[in-house]
Amino acid sequence: MCMNKKVYVWGMCAIMTLALTGCVKKTAEEKTAPMYKIAIPEPITVMADPTQDVTVGTLEANDVSLTISGGAFSEAQEVSIHTPKEAPLNIDEQKLVGSPIEILAGTEPVRLFEKTTITFKFDKALLPAGTEAGSMRVAYYNGQQWDYIKPIGVDMEAGTMTFETYHFSLLAPKIADETKITDQFIHSQALDNVIRDGANDASDAITDQIITMTLTKMGITSEETQEKIFEKVSQAEAYKEIHDMYKSGDIEGASQKVAILAGEKIAENVPDSVFKGALGNVVGAADDIAKVSEAAGYVAEGQYKQAAKIIGENIADKFLITSAGKIAVEVMNGQIDSWKNVEVDAAYQAYKNGANGYFWGYNVDKSDFNSVWDQMRGIRRQLEIEAIAKENAIRTEGGMPELSEREQDLVRIRVKDAYQKQFEERSKNEDAIKNEEEKLKKIFDAFKKANLFDSTLGPQGLDDKGYGYEDKLGILNHFAQKMMKDTNRFEVSDKEGLIMETKISANDLAQGARIYFSEPDGKKQYQQYLKDRFNIDPFPPLKDLSGSWSGSMTITDVIMSDAFKSKMTAESGAPGEGCDVAMLEEMKGKPNPITFELKPTSDTGGMFVSSDEDAKPMPFTYENGEIIIPFDEDGAKGEMRLKAEKTDKGFNMNGGMSADYAGGEVTIKGTVGASR
Repeated sequence: MCMNKKVYVWGMCAIMTLALTGCVKKTAEEKTAPMYKIAIPEPITVMADPTQDVTVGTLEANDVSLTISGGAFSEAQEVSIHTPKEAPLNIDEQKLVGSPIEILAGTEPVRLFEKTTITFKFDKALLPAGTEAGSMRVAYYNGQQWDYIKPIGVDMEAGTMTFETYHFSLLAPKIADETKITDQFIHSQALDNVIRDGANDASDAITDQIITMTLTKMGITSEETQEKIFEKVSQAEAYKEIHDMYKSGDIEGASQKVAILAGEKIAENVPDSVFKGALGNVVGAADDIAKVSEAAGYVAEGQYKQAAKIIGENIADKFLITSAGKIAVEVMNGQIDSWKNVEVDAAYQAYKNGANGYFWGYNVDKSDFNSVWDQMRGIRRQLEIEAIAKENAIRTEGGMPELSEREQDLVRIRVKDAYQKQFEERSKNEDAIKNEEEKLKKIFDAFKKANLFDSTLGPQGLDDKGYGYEDKLGILNHFAQKMMKDTNRFEVSDKEGLIMETKISANDLAQGARIYFSEPDGKKQYQQYLKDRFNIDPFPPLKDLSGSWSGSMTITDVIMSDAFKSKMTAESGAPGEGCDVAMLEEMKGKPNPITFELKPTSDTGGMFVSSDEDAKPMPFTYENGEIIIPFDEDGAKGEMRLKAEKTDKGFNMNGGMSADYAGGEVTIKGTVGASR
């Protein structure tokens, strides 16, 4: 980072040397006047306090303001800011919209324990017409090139942008062109695709969570014991079946099997003395303590099967198993999502390549994860806090106590272990990430060539909703993944006009997108396009949907006429229709479980049979992938529409329901989702 006073001298002489980064030298004849305002010609210095927030600079006087959080440093530290009289030669100064600043804390690069919030003032007069807030970036010089960080907030009216950082450096307010924004999106999405695909289907994470929570419930908090039991469980022959169950999506069934297997390994490998010593640490109801004591007794007698049965079926109860699964999946997904955070990506780059202090403040050897994790400091703490918060939220939802301090420490250890594995795995998958980036680049080049991002020439379904450029990137990426799935072609070719067995042309993706987002019936036209272009019927045949389904219905709205409301008020407290509606009002927004069976009688229809007691079978029709169930009985008239789709795990149906009661005086609307 360009901030070491021993190395850098800004504007004091004709030579600007970036000794460790290969920047060029300038002669006095080559010097040019800066193309930005020198807002802070002389350094502004404050003493950062480890106990309270400190602010440096003001927008009015200095065009920038920093708020350094208390605790950013472990002890009092002098911090100064100034505008460099020259910036590295490879900055695109034409697109600077304000003054760069350099932030120094002593003479060495530094990473912070708490984030610093920086607000830049930018010159609105320098913005090209039509500039979107989503184009504003903070440019940061990493010692070799300029990185671009998305602000957490942009006020186009006030002319300010705010972002947060865990390190000090040379920074500048800037406009990022669409190419840079697209490249950043592609990199982030490629990471997400490869890392998510490479995740261990949550099986190890859930297994670890179940073992930890089971042992903790038994009063056994030894990290060594937990690691030993996990090793024994994961090496067991039965674990392959459990892993396959997780992979197929049967999380609860697999988790129950893990609980039984964990009980077996705990009974076999935890000494009697540890059981007895742990009894005093058991926290919970008396029956929990009794069960642990009973299991300990069987262990002492060598009756391991009986002990395992109690541990697996009683101590690791169904609620614990369900919670453990939810926690593991939530935390794992949060970790994968965090790769979109530029700080996490920078930490990985420091791990992969090593860093000499100028790259995001890291000073580490290549592949030294422990040093990287230690220097991540504030961002590491943020990742740990998020994991703890996710687990506590699920515990609270299920009536479990929040994590103790000891349990929080275990979460922190698991977070570190998870990121170490992810860093190691990513380093092995650099080629896969590069290939994914090239694939996405083909797609987005075709989208751009087809004018899908153009507000005038693009499809109406994208342009009439006020989407910004970044929004369109996300929406079109989602569509591309959908179309590749619809056609069962997951490789992309830049060849035009060809129909390939395993690849899809980027131009076909662009054409599909233009059709899909056209108005008013783009989605229907898209289905026809798949049939005409690829000879693909996009809808599952009705015979494949035959059988039992389970899901939920959520009432979203209850609409009553004024006359009916008056009638309800007059009959308040009396049984009957008014009370039923009042009950439905209370149910709004709450999912209610439903089960039903589809019994086809032809390719286009059959009978819908609800499992509700006294429910009568109702005829349905099937057209363009949609089940349509009209009904008119027991005072209710309306219909249910469910769109069917095939998934990797089976079939899903999602849609809505609308019903009129009391001769149209009351309308009830809801959403329905089911799977099999």
